[in-house]
Amino acid sequence: MPFLVHGISAGIGPVTETNPFWKLSNCVLANVKTHGFSVVSLEPYHKDGGVWCTFEFTATDEEAALKTIKAELNRETKKHGGLPSYDKGSGAQFWLVEGKGKPWIEDMQRYASTFLRVTFDGPDIHEDRLYEIMRPYGTIQHMREPFPAPPGSLRSANVVYKKHRGAALARNALHGLEVWANGAKSPTRLMITYAHPLDGHKVRDFMERHPRIVFPILIFLLGSLALTIFEPIRCLTVRSKIEDWFDVREFRLYQWLRTKSMELRIFHPRPEAATPDETWKERTQAEAAVRAYISDWPSTIAFVHGPQGSGKTGLVDDILKDTRRKSLTIDCRALQNATSDAQVITILARQTGYWPFFSFLGSVHHLIDLASVGLIGQKTNLSSTLPEWVREMLTVVRKALKNVGSSHQRHKVRRWMLEEDSERMHRPLSERAEAVEALPIVVIRHFDARGSNRDEIYDVLAEWAGSLIENQIAHVVVISDNRENTKRLAKVLPSKPLNTIALYDADAASALAFVKRKLEDAHIKLEYTQEQVKSVQRLGGRATDLESLIFKVRNGASVEGAVEDIIHRETTEVRKKAFGDDAEDAKNLLWGREQAWSLFKQLAQKSELPYHQVLLEFPFKGDEAPLRSMEHAELISIGTHNGRPSTIRPGKPVFRAVFERLVNDSIFRATQDIAFNERMIAGEENTVKACEQELLSLKEIGRDFEHWWGGNAASSTRSRYLLTKMQAATMKIEALERKNIELKKVLAKGG
Repeated sequence: MPFLVHGISAGIGPVTETNPFWKLSNCVLANVKTHGFSVVSLEPYHKDGGVWCTFEFTATDEEAALKTIKAELNRETKKHGGLPSYDKGSGAQFWLVEGKGKPWIEDMQRYASTFLRVTFDGPDIHEDRLYEIMRPYGTIQHMREPFPAPPGSLRSANVVYKKHRGAALARNALHGLEVWANGAKSPTRLMITYAHPLDGHKVRDFMERHPRIVFPILIFLLGSLALTIFEPIRCLTVRSKIEDWFDVREFRLYQWLRTKSMELRIFHPRPEAATPDETWKERTQAEAAVRAYISDWPSTIAFVHGPQGSGKTGLVDDILKDTRRKSLTIDCRALQNATSDAQVITILARQTGYWPFFSFLGSVHHLIDLASVGLIGQKTNLSSTLPEWVREMLTVVRKALKNVGSSHQRHKVRRWMLEEDSERMHRPLSERAEAVEALPIVVIRHFDARGSNRDEIYDVLAEWAGSLIENQIAHVVVISDNRENTKRLAKVLPSKPLNTIALYDADAASALAFVKRKLEDAHIKLEYTQEQVKSVQRLGGRATDLESLIFKVRNGASVEGAVEDIIHRETTEVRKKAFGDDAEDAKNLLWGREQAWSLFKQLAQKSELPYHQVLLEFPFKGDEAPLRSMEHAELISIGTHNGRPSTIRPGKPVFRAVFERLVNDSIFRATQDIAFNERMIAGEENTVKACEQELLSLKEIGRDFEHWWGGNAASSTRSRYLLTKMQAATMKIEALERKNIELKKVLAKGG
């Protein structure tokens, strides 16, 4: 007679006094002597946590004897402290399975479940009969009748127990049990196995069969998860970049130590000399305009423009340092110099503090698109374009800027409320001023799309800057070398004029005053003779050139020597940039050598030239592209009047002296004049050839139509005009060739 002990926790390990299997065999079963109880075999079943025991006994009343044996087993178990069990509520229990099935002990990866599949090897067992057989082992929640099976296979029914214990007991006690069905000629053998409520492969099979449904849902879930997790983190990292959370100089301990060390005179900060109003009037006016802009509510974009090297960036940086406003700087030049779209995004993320950022996602999205085309026949549109990537990043930056402004304003109001009433009365809170000061400042440098193949980035930046202004999230200061870039910004704010702030080169008086003040700050005293003043005037008023002069003088050079060194360096750079190193290098220029030489000769004599007069004459002949290319290369600057090109000036004030030096170089001048004259000769020869061809045509016309009109007055008039034009061109060719002969003599002499 077998019985099942179910609920014993793992009987695995060395056979010691603490082992459950040893305790059951030597402490419980060995002490039961009722009705000649004798153990035949013990078979542990570790997966289901039980032991299968076969025993013998002698009794006249079998049913009463079994009840007595079971009671004795429970009493001995309780006497010895029970058996270890994973079920702390009920502990291990004894189940008598007289005359029933035998458990199938196997080590496959089939684990206990509340779902049992009962397979009928024979006629089907009715549901009520099956319930009677399986109910004693536990509460049954649901039973499903046998469902149709393919020919040659056995039918089966599903039984769902409430707990795993009942399913495990039924599976081990009833497996292999033979049951007689109503009207059957042979018994039905029950084969019981564990089944799971959902087949593990069904999900996989569903995904394989329905990729058009699963793929978009999966992408949506991944995108939502990434947005939920990473966007708040990115907002925080952008805020940390703007508010300098990790800048030691912003820590209160550092500021306290600095204040105390200054009070104790441990160190003395270097004094910064104030710039007098009369030193650089143009710069002072521009600085006042920028300060006025950031002191009011942002109603438009401040556009600071001026020639390169005029000190625009330094001016804005000085104002930010003085006001201690929170700011974010985006350098468009770094974005423009990037070699790939991924590098553009990486640079922008570094400038804005956007993190975490996964630069490899672009390639991954492209691969997913390729896979989706193969699976569902269409793209998932995961691979975004560069403008979409930039727009998405700037959206997060805009949220961070908004949080910076609101948190900064709350902090100031809280600090004002904590002050004493007397202090609060003497310094009342100006809500408007505090709110404006709480707004961060966004600085966009080098906003110039000329010659760039990434115009779409500038459009996105302009659109983003406009949204910051419209929502009054931040002040926006755009720095550019060319005023024409206002058109791109004006499109995003059509109803609001831009706050245009010009920063020009200093005039002669301001440049000299600036040099004097800087040298006096360095404790360098000069007499400023007439030669020195003329040297500074030759240098011009470009801020970078003046700073270079001051640096050289502070290092021991004379004013005349420093200016001469700057002009010599600029001359070498201009010659290489405008004319190339050799003829092969000149082919890559966007303008002709004769075009650059024509401008340099005229600008060496005049401070500015009429734009349209230069454009219409040789060697430009109405082609604006070379002029714009030279402007982009900063060889010249084109002034505007009422929005149209008006004048042409040197790209830098010092270029006037550079052009004079190039023109005064006899060898270089002779070389360029010969090339210029040859180009003019070629043009005049083309004119002569065209006149000759037309004269031949007129001769034929006059011969054919002479009898119709009785003369050829029209063709004669045209012929006289062409002859006059030919004569003028011929005389010009002769004059140019004579000049070339003289110029070649200069080259023969050398120099």
